[in-house]
Amino acid sequence: MEYKASGEKKKLTGSKKCGCQFKISIKHKFDGLWQVWVVCGLHNHSFTNSLLGHSYAGRLSMDEKEIVRDMSKTSARPRDILSNLKSKNKGNVTVMKTIYNERFMLRKIEANGKSKL
Repeated sequence: MEYKASGEKKKLTGSKKCGCQFKISIKHKFDGLWQVWVVCGLHNHSFTNSLLGHSYAGRLSMDEKEIVRDMSKTSARPRDILSNLKSKNKGNVTVMKTIYNERFMLRKIEANGKSKL
C-alpha cells in the first residue's frame, strides 16, 4: 500500500515574483556587444509599502556587520543582535536570516579551511 498525502503544501520559496509584465529584449551583435532595450516598462502592480524582506534593503552596513561580529563573540543570541540593530536604526529592515547568514560567514572566515574535528 502506498501513502498519499491528503493535501499539497505550497512550497515557500521566498521569491518576489508578482506577475509583472515588464519586458526587455536582448540581442547579441556582431561586434561582440549586447544590445538591450525595454519593450514594455510598465508595471501592473502597486509598489510595496514596506521593504521588510527585500534582500537589498535588508543588507547589513559595515558598522552593522561589526556589531554582529562583536555581539557574536560575546555569545549573544541572534534575536538579541537583531533587536540591538533595530534599536540603533529605526529604519532597519534586516531580518533574522541576514543575521544567521552573517554569523555563518564569520565562522567560515574564522575556520579558514580547518575541519570541525
